[in-house]
Amino acid sequence: LRKTGKSAKGPLLTHCRRELFQQTWTTLLDDDFLAAYQHGMVIKFPDGVTRRAFPRILTYSADYPEKVLIATIRDLGLCPCPRCTVKKADIGQLGTDADAKKRDEDTRRNDARYRNRVKASRREVYDRGKAVNSAAVDAFLKEFSEVPTNQNAFLQRLGPHGFDVFKMLVVDLLHEFEIGEWKTFLAHLLRILTTLGEHKISELDDRFRKVPPFGRDTIRKFADNVSEMKRLAARDYEDILQCAIPCFEGLFDEPHDAEIQSLLFAFADWHSLAKLRLHTDTTLEYLNVATKNLAKLLRHFVTNTCPTLTAFETPREATRRARAAAQKQTGLHTAPTTTTSTRKPVVYHLLRIKFHALGDYVAHIREFGTTDNYDTRIGEARHRQKKQQYKRTNFRNFESQIALQTLLQENIEIVSHRVEKVLGSIAEEEGDSAPREPIVSAPTVLSMPAPPISLALDMEETFPENTRYGISSFSKQRLNISKFYQDHKDDPALRASQLNDHVLSRLRSDNYNWDELRFRPEEMQYLDIHKDSLHVHQTLQINYTSYDLQRGRDSIKPYLEFKPAKIVSNNAPRCHVMLSAREGEAADGKQTAHSFWYAQVLAIFHVMARDRLGSSSEHRRIDLVWVRWLGLEQESQGSFKAKRLQKVGFVPQAPDVALADPDALAAFGFVDPADILRGAHLIPSFAQGRRHDLFGMEVRSAVQPADGDYQYFSVNQFVDRDMAMRYRGGGVGHLDPAQSITLELDTFDEELSQSPMAHSGNNLGGGEDGGSEREALDADDVPSDSDEERADIDEEAQETSGAPWDIEE
Repeated sequence: LRKTGKSAKGPLLTHCRRELFQQTWTTLLDDDFLAAYQHGMVIKFPDGVTRRAFPRILTYSADYPEKVLIATIRDLGLCPCPRCTVKKADIGQLGTDADAKKRDEDTRRNDARYRNRVKASRREVYDRGKAVNSAAVDAFLKEFSEVPTNQNAFLQRLGPHGFDVFKMLVVDLLHEFEIGEWKTFLAHLLRILTTLGEHKISELDDRFRKVPPFGRDTIRKFADNVSEMKRLAARDYEDILQCAIPCFEGLFDEPHDAEIQSLLFAFADWHSLAKLRLHTDTTLEYLNVATKNLAKLLRHFVTNTCPTLTAFETPREATRRARAAAQKQTGLHTAPTTTTSTRKPVVYHLLRIKFHALGDYVAHIREFGTTDNYDTRIGEARHRQKKQQYKRTNFRNFESQIALQTLLQENIEIVSHRVEKVLGSIAEEEGDSAPREPIVSAPTVLSMPAPPISLALDMEETFPENTRYGISSFSKQRLNISKFYQDHKDDPALRASQLNDHVLSRLRSDNYNWDELRFRPEEMQYLDIHKDSLHVHQTLQINYTSYDLQRGRDSIKPYLEFKPAKIVSNNAPRCHVMLSAREGEAADGKQTAHSFWYAQVLAIFHVMARDRLGSSSEHRRIDLVWVRWLGLEQESQGSFKAKRLQKVGFVPQAPDVALADPDALAAFGFVDPADILRGAHLIPSFAQGRRHDLFGMEVRSAVQPADGDYQYFSVNQFVDRDMAMRYRGGGVGHLDPAQSITLELDTFDEELSQSPMAHSGNNLGGGEDGGSEREALDADDVPSDSDEERADIDEEAQETSGAPWDIEE
């Protein structure tokens, strides 16, 4: 203003914000910090040893706008990456050899040429009075998307000591993928479905609402319409991704439906690998291949699928765009009613910096560790604490009140540490070597999130983590076995001989057959069940070791509930389990290397029983689980190579089949809960519908829903990272020999990767020069609900083959 007499415009204000940001960091990286950085600082550690510590800045977790500030480059310029100088037009080559070469060779460097370009541009601005975005400045900086900011704090203060500011800007899984690339692709699928017809969107929302939850909060119930994408956090988009494959199945015409199914599988596969908390060289190679496959499929989607599937804005997007335009022109917040004719076409393309960032994950995990160490969700989680503190203010001048609460919490933390130290010294003086339970400080309690609604899932009892499973030691309900089977003698699901055979087998050898009887009817007289009673339980807890050597727990709820006069469906969503399959031969004659069996838990029992021929007269407790088996669907074998989830369906059984028939016990059985590996997340295959003929057209069973059984279920192998590693194989914590066998790496087909992809903006609806007057919107230009997005935290695959029974349609 002093030099030109004009007020500051947008580009100049942006330049000033960059300068302010860098000056703030210059103040933080003061001389004391530099001295410690270079010479270290002497610290006496809690173990009493004095050491010299050297503070280091290893990574900087930030979303893209903040990375642009730190790297002092232009936001979405010709070279938008803060780590390399790849051109925006070449971003779509992700996964190719040319792209990998550019990442390695064209990294950003703090060299003399870079510094000279910045100095020359600053002379144009400060000495000659040129605008920050003038042609004179662009002549020096535009080629590499640099800006005339000379005081990069990290380069100026730490650069002489070998620090690389560009290298510390690590990948950001939350913003780049979960609410980045995946959200963009999901939004475009919703636009396509909206264009095909509103009934498609209604069907999709209905399917998501029917997806069962899993775990305490691994997969939550989808209560709202997913298609509206309203008030969704990052973890909600993650849940949608993990459950999307069966929900989108059949909504598109072929061949597009198959292509989109493969893409959804590739997205889920990449996400499961990128988010692993424990990596090996093998899993990193899997991630590298998954990145190439995802990029290849997306290029095929852009060049082959999108031109044949016209996508218009959703009504909500069009209304939001019209409202923004009206507000810009008149200052009003109202907008005209939108119609199909006013909704603009949207073109999906790959020229996005977040798509380019997917290629850096393997290198960053190798150098800096797994993504959970530096993901921005760590910092975003602190928002919860401030929101909780905000609720404890009077909502006026809340900043000072939040600061006071923070100060109070810190003081209480100091007092808690002092008390704990004193108690520890007293214990040492008294010779008490028993460990004391740590004191939970007030700040910890205050910052704890509210317990999830599903916390009551397994509150019968708490069982040690080193046990295989947990069933309550007491039962509130008992069933008389003889009366129970007599009352339901016409139900094909109830066979008393199965129960007796299972219990007698467990008493004699702990070995039992899941699908056939071991003992003749006359041998059952040696089985003595105390008071002829079945003790009913409501919860089974399965403890397991995850792939990263952590202990996890699944809570299983039975599907059935026993009323005095009848059996009713409890409709418990967490009723499916998986068991390790027996070694055997697959349909093609090859040895089964790795597979699982699946079952629906109908009820959880225990009996007190003894063998009259045994040496003991005491009754022994036998825990058992009554299950309904599911067999593999043979026509569409799921695998990583086919990019399909495995499908299973309930095993059919004729109601009048004799017990001597080999198929008599195929549909139901009893298992030892110790044989259950984990709970399973089975999502109905909605596209195949339901069936009512599993027991014959005229026969009904208490185990069947009123509206019929689903024809098939899709096995959700991506429900969490541990589950994905069980199907992929090679998990460090998976001791089952079958799960230690890893897949051969999927070969990368270069045919599609080298397909002609239009890199220019003219063909992709965007680019450096923009579009025509009747333009199509870029997929990432459509107005989003950024003001409604929240980052959240997730509290929280080997090809399968073989099954106990194969089912046919």
